[in-house]
Amino acid sequence: MSVTFRLEQLMDYSDQERAKWREWVAASPDRLAIPFQPHDRFPTIGSLFDHVFLVERRHLSRLEGATPPDATGVKDGDWKALFEYADLVRADLRRYVADL
Repeated sequence: MSVTFRLEQLMDYSDQERAKWREWVAASPDRLAIPFQPHDRFPTIGSLFDHVFLVERRHLSRLEGATPPDATGVKDGDWKALFEYADLVRADLRRYVADL
C-alpha cells in the first residue's frame, strides 16, 4: 500500500503546527525558557524552535546553491522575531517549490 502527498500539503500541515506553537508561546512568552534538554544541545524550548527554523533555512540555502547560515541571528527570548524569521524562511521555501 502506498500513500501519496503533495509537498504543499505537508507544508500546509506543518504551517498549522507552527501556528499552534506561535499561539502557545504568544500566550506566555516565558515558555521559550522552559527547560528541554538541560546541559545538552537544546537547553530550552526556545533553542529547539530556533534550531527547527534554522534547519529549514540551511536546507533551502543548500538547494539554492548558497552558503547555509550558522545561526538565525534571533536573540534568545525574542519570540516575535523568532516566528517572523520562521515565516520568512517558509515563504522563501514556498517560492522555491513554486518555481520548480
